[in-house]
Amino acid sequence: MLRVYISAIGQDAGKTTTSLGLFQALQQAGQRVGFIKPVGQHYVECEGVSVDEDVLLFRDYLNCELPLEAMSAVTIPKGFTEEYIFNRNKARIYDAIDAAFAQIDTTCDVTVIEGTGHAGVGSVFDASNAVVAKLLGAKTILVAGGGIGRCLDQVALNHALFRQEGVELLGVIVNKVFPEKYEKINRVVRQGLANMGIECLGVVPYLEELTFPMLEQICEDLHLDLADVDASQRMRHVRHKAIAGVEPQAFVRNVKPGTLLVAPAGCVESLLVPGLKALRDQSRGDEVVCVIFTDGYSPSEPVVSLLASMEIPAVCTGRDSLTIAQAAGELVVKISPRDPNKVQAACDWIREHIDLDRILAAAAEE
Repeated sequence: MLRVYISAIGQDAGKTTTSLGLFQALQQAGQRVGFIKPVGQHYVECEGVSVDEDVLLFRDYLNCELPLEAMSAVTIPKGFTEEYIFNRNKARIYDAIDAAFAQIDTTCDVTVIEGTGHAGVGSVFDASNAVVAKLLGAKTILVAGGGIGRCLDQVALNHALFRQEGVELLGVIVNKVFPEKYEKINRVVRQGLANMGIECLGVVPYLEELTFPMLEQICEDLHLDLADVDASQRMRHVRHKAIAGVEPQAFVRNVKPGTLLVAPAGCVESLLVPGLKALRDQSRGDEVVCVIFTDGYSPSEPVVSLLASMEIPAVCTGRDSLTIAQAAGELVVKISPRDPNKVQAACDWIREHIDLDRILAAAAEE
C-alpha cells in the first residue's frame, strides 16, 4: 500500500485542501483511497467518538467509508500536553495510531495521511509529523505557502527534520501563489527546489473563493444566535465586511455583493435605515448577507419590516461593533462539509495544478 503523508511548512498552508484534492484525484484514477489524521488538535464529538474536524470532510463529502476511530487516531484535548510532559508515555500515542492505521492498511491501495502543522509540530508529546510519518512508513509531501526566499528556506528546514527521521520527501506543492506573481514564482521556485534536489509537484494559484466563510461559520465563531435565520441564508458566503456608520451615499458605495453589515446602536435610525432604503431603491438588497446589531440594540418594528421586505436576516449582540468587526475579520476559514460547492472547488483546483502521475510514480518507487 502507498502511504502519502501531507505535511506543511507552517499553519494554514493548505494541508486539508491539498489532502482533499489528492484524495479525490486518486479516487478518480481508480485507486481505493483511505484517509487518516493521526494526530488532531481541533476535534468534535461525533457518534460517541472524538474526531478531528477534517475527518468529517472526507467521510461526509468524499464517501470515505472507513470507521471514524480509524481515521482519527489521537485527539489532543485541553491540558493534554502539560499532563504528558509530566507523565511521558510514547506507547500511549503510538499504539493508538498503529491500531487505527491497521484498520485502513488492508482495505486501501493508497492512504492519504494528513499531518498537523510543520514537521516539528507534536514534538512536545513525542509525535511530531516527522516521527509519525516514520512510524507509518509513509513518504511525505510538503505544502508550502507561495513565495520564493521564505518558502525555500522553510522547505529546507522542514526537509531536514524528515530526513533526520529517515522519511523520504516525495516533493513540494507550493500553494496560494498570488495570480499576479504566478508566472515568476512558478519559474523561480521550481528551479530553486531543483537546486536543492527536491521535486516540485505543483504550484497552485491563490483562489480567493476558498477564503470566504459562510454566514453560519462566522456566527458560530462569534457565538451569535442564528435561530431566526433561514437555512439557505445561513449558507450564504461573506465576501466583504462593513460598519454601517457612514452617510447613505458612502454606505451604498461600501456595500458590495456578499457584504456583512455591522450596525452600531447609535447609527441604526440615522444611517443604516436610509442606507438600506437607498440599496432597496437600486434593487441591491440581495448584496447584504446579514446585519449584526451591536451594543445590545434590539431593532424596532419598522426596522424589522424593512429588513424582511429586503429578505436580509439580522442577529443581535451585546458586544460593541469594533470587537465584532475585528473578530469577523480575523476568522480563519476552514473548509466545511456543510459547504459542498467549496469542497468541490478546492478538489478541482488542487487536481488541476498538481502532477498526480508524478506523485503516484514517486510514491510507488522503492
